[in-house]
Amino acid sequence: MDDFLKSLTNMLVGAGIKGYGAIADRSQMPANKRIYLETFADNQTAPITERSFNPDELQRIGEIIKAKQLANPNSQDGYIQYKDYAKFIPKNEVSTELGVNAGAKNPYENIRTTLGQFNYSIDPKTGNVSVKDTYDFNPMKNKAYQAESRGDYVLNMLDPLTIARAYGEAKMPSGSGKGRPVSIQLPAGLLGR
Repeated sequence: MDDFLKSLTNMLVGAGIKGYGAIADRSQMPANKRIYLETFADNQTAPITERSFNPDELQRIGEIIKAKQLANPNSQDGYIQYKDYAKFIPKNEVSTELGVNAGAKNPYENIRTTLGQFNYSIDPKTGNVSVKDTYDFNPMKNKAYQAESRGDYVLNMLDPLTIARAYGEAKMPSGSGKGRPVSIQLPAGLLGR
């Protein structure tokens, strides 16, 4: 692992944790940090599944989908957009305000910064929900960020979230199928059916 990623992982795990060895136990981290680290620190390419999330995180994914379904209850599929998280995340708790620790403060922001926008479908017979997506990083439209994303990182001038996004975007495999597949199965009970 290169020195840049070691520095970044130490920033991502939060204040008070010293040294790279401290990230070995990730069980207490929110999914956004765990999945980021397994993708880039461990070079994991296997699909992200329901096993990648703890029960509380799976519950939150179900709640976000359930809220979307209320607008169109007869639809068997849908698409969660960033605006769909607004009901759950106060503006001062989104990652642009709190950086990489946003997911630790608000569990819905944890999901937003892990899955982002995603497709889901509901099995009409069982009510089980299937989430399909790709774990990747959408390019940011900020011109300053675009200049930073060329690889000329200056750690003391950029916030950790921007660094993490730039690194993630640069390190994702290129070509079609870019990123890690996401295939999550949620039981019907998470939608209250």
